[in-house]
Amino acid sequence: MSTQSGADRHDRERQAFGDRPPRGPAFGRTDTVPNIHRQRDLGVRRRIAAGLGGFGIGLGFAELLAPRLLARVLGIASREAPRPPASIAWVLRALGARDIVSGVGVLTQPRPAGWLWSRVAGDAIDLSLLGVAYGALRQANRIRLAGTMAAALGVAALDLLAAVHFTRVRREHRGAHAPDR
Repeated sequence: MSTQSGADRHDRERQAFGDRPPRGPAFGRTDTVPNIHRQRDLGVRRRIAAGLGGFGIGLGFAELLAPRLLARVLGIASREAPRPPASIAWVLRALGARDIVSGVGVLTQPRPAGWLWSRVAGDAIDLSLLGVAYGALRQANRIRLAGTMAAALGVAALDLLAAVHFTRVRREHRGAHAPDR
């Protein structure tokens, strides 16, 4: 029976789940003193990424299953319009499928940088479509739609920050495994 400190086990778990590159002379990294602040940052950022992935899946199912209701909730259609146009419903369904796929990718990958960048691209598409709706649709509830756009900007900012962070982590990890020249 081997005895190991909690810190050793914690480091191995972090390495297994990809939160930081492996350390030690075999990996070109010899700083063995754990950086506690960095470990906490990675845990928080991992939870933020997981939250963004879960949010994308939830929103995606809402877009797939109830696009017309969601169109009214988001302000794309008003209560006065009996039903939003079918084209809006199909666009929302397509966006929902995209959100589900990217959300699953974020949640299932230990290094979700690529999937987070797909969310950033999706946010750009969403914001573009919301801007078009704001300017072009007569039945839009502009106050509600402006709130939706503000919320989408906030989520886009979180997606961008998470994507940049995990891209840096991926680069550090690759650098840790690069052969010495």
